[in-house]
Amino acid sequence: MEEDHVTTTALLEHRLLCGSRAIFEEFQRRFFDALSGPRLERFLEAKLRELDERWRRFGYAINVAQPDLKLSPGGLREYHFALWVALARYRAPGLEPLVERGVLYRGQLADYERALDFILRMRHELHFCARRPTDQLVYEWHEPVAQGLGYRDEGHVLAEERMMRNYFRAAHHLYSLSQVVASHCRHAESERTTVVCRDPRVPEGTVIAGREVMLPDRFWNLQSSPMRLFDFLEFMHDHPDLALSGVSRFRASEAVAGFDSTLRLRSPVGQRFLALLSPPVGAGRSLRLMQELGLLERLMPAWKRVRNLVRKDLYHHYAVDEHLLLAVELLENIPEAAGPEEARLARLWKAVPRRDLLRLAVLLHDVGKGSGKDHSLEGAFVAERFARALGLSQPESALVKWLVENHLLMGELIRSADLSSHDVLVEFARKVKSQDSLDLLYLLTYVDIRAVAPGMMTAWKLSQLDRLYRNATELLSAEQVPSRQETRGRRIQGLLENLPEGVELEVLHKHLANLPKDYALYTSPALVARHIHAVSQHAPGSPVVRFSGNGHTEPLEIIVVTEDRIGLFYLLCSACLSENLSIHDARLDHYDDNLILDTLYCFARPEGTVMEGNGWHWWKRRYGATWRARSCPWCNDRRPSRPWENGACASSSAWACACETTSRATSPCWRCAPWTAWVSCRPSRAPWSNSTATSASPASTPRAFAPRTRSISPTARAGALRTPPA
Repeated sequence: MEEDHVTTTALLEHRLLCGSRAIFEEFQRRFFDALSGPRLERFLEAKLRELDERWRRFGYAINVAQPDLKLSPGGLREYHFALWVALARYRAPGLEPLVERGVLYRGQLADYERALDFILRMRHELHFCARRPTDQLVYEWHEPVAQGLGYRDEGHVLAEERMMRNYFRAAHHLYSLSQVVASHCRHAESERTTVVCRDPRVPEGTVIAGREVMLPDRFWNLQSSPMRLFDFLEFMHDHPDLALSGVSRFRASEAVAGFDSTLRLRSPVGQRFLALLSPPVGAGRSLRLMQELGLLERLMPAWKRVRNLVRKDLYHHYAVDEHLLLAVELLENIPEAAGPEEARLARLWKAVPRRDLLRLAVLLHDVGKGSGKDHSLEGAFVAERFARALGLSQPESALVKWLVENHLLMGELIRSADLSSHDVLVEFARKVKSQDSLDLLYLLTYVDIRAVAPGMMTAWKLSQLDRLYRNATELLSAEQVPSRQETRGRRIQGLLENLPEGVELEVLHKHLANLPKDYALYTSPALVARHIHAVSQHAPGSPVVRFSGNGHTEPLEIIVVTEDRIGLFYLLCSACLSENLSIHDARLDHYDDNLILDTLYCFARPEGTVMEGNGWHWWKRRYGATWRARSCPWCNDRRPSRPWENGACASSSAWACACETTSRATSPCWRCAPWTAWVSCRPSRAPWSNSTATSASPASTPRAFAPRTRSISPTARAGALRTPPA
């Protein structure tokens, strides 16, 4: 029993079903005698480790859109944990022993019982709907479970949203229960150090037992002096290792619920609230405590609309209020060492002059959700009104409003706009107007995307955000918005001044001359160097394929240099798809008249893996032959080789070329047809004659076509292919 904590937990819940009561009572006495002293402490330590590990596994978040009703923070396991502790330490079933020892407040028991009953009803209904034992409340079951429990739509609020609000309220009660019990158990009662706190920000008689703060009863008469609560919040901010005791937490919630509606309009309250948002760290913890006590709703009635609100979509992992609080916390935890983009963001955060304004915008950026209107516009209206009520000036309120109204701007651009387009960048710079606004919007967008779901901020999204930020910074640093030609000239000058290593000036000039004019607008010096190296390795009939990146933590860059032909991009996409690669961006450029220079950025799909090392050489050998072109002896037009044979299909005696010179007596097989697209050739001199063809050749004589140079646009290269014959 000493080592097997799982079995010990099961034996804790023993009960007499039938048989001798005397034997049952003897077993009970021996069991609890064995589970005492050091063994009891080791058992409780094991249960605490198990609790911490479970919370860590689920991310410490209660308000998730698809919770596990049993194991998620706030699930049934929280109630089980409290029962096990009461049984093991006090040898009595139920929560009553915890009330008698002062761990819980008697007024909380009814809330805990109602929360337990509601989650059990939800779990039973989920089992009925799914027709199997399951605890994961995925989106598929939200609506049927809500209907089974009797919820109905009310206006623009869906039945399942109303159900999830009630679930989160119940889950918070059970989570609070396990938090209080866990805090009480982390130290044995004989080891709990009790001290009287003399800090002037807390009332006389405040006691700290272990790491729990217990406030005297007279503190909770806050109607006459609500500022005492902000004094206490500042004290808790300065002592992040302390927690409010269960009894004090319950009394605080009752006291805050009794505040009158004029609290949020008083100037001192606004100043104290902004002061909590100003420190470099700790503001997120203060906001979470205010959320638990219900103070955010009293200060800002619009917060009640988004509290515990779940929007049914496929990418938001958290409820709206949890998303907002998590975004505020992420501002303080930007990983500086993760890469150059995070390092730039960390520097921007440290340099923000008014952290309170940015935190306020982050806290309110989705507060318009649940209104049935455009949440950006509605949120901007709420944010401006709340900012003025806090005592902010008109320019400060306007900045908060602008950030909330445009919090989706950068995210939409990196998803759907061409960031190499000069017009897109100029329009974005005109909306931003100043470098300070751009810095704040960049930080807001970063934490907003990260707080949507774990892993939502990919390396690719971050690189695109950083690219948009740097390009906009370049435009804003100019005295006036430069034209496309001026921007291109500035970029070329930058390339010339920072010549990539191993690249000669003459080679760079030739390289830029062979590419479209906009090439210099979106290509970094390092990428220019990789392009030049790839082009220099190309030989006629032998495609060049270069790889960099791993496709997981950073995008896999694929550079392809080969002769142009119809359907080439289609083949590139097929090759990537066959290797479980998802293409996130592609640049298709023409290099002089014959070659194409394609650059693809890919990530590995979740179900696939990206090859490393020599695996890429195998990939090139496998698909390289597909991209090669073969010349027709009559018109010099280039046709693709088949991946199954380095030449024309063995089942066809006809050469599938653009000029259709050879007889069509034997049609191409179904495998060849999709790879063949016929293009008309221009009649000219015959390759075997010095005279100009003036009339049609006999049927037995091949028609005369001169060799020609083809330049096919990216659109044409990805054009429609012939349908295989039936």
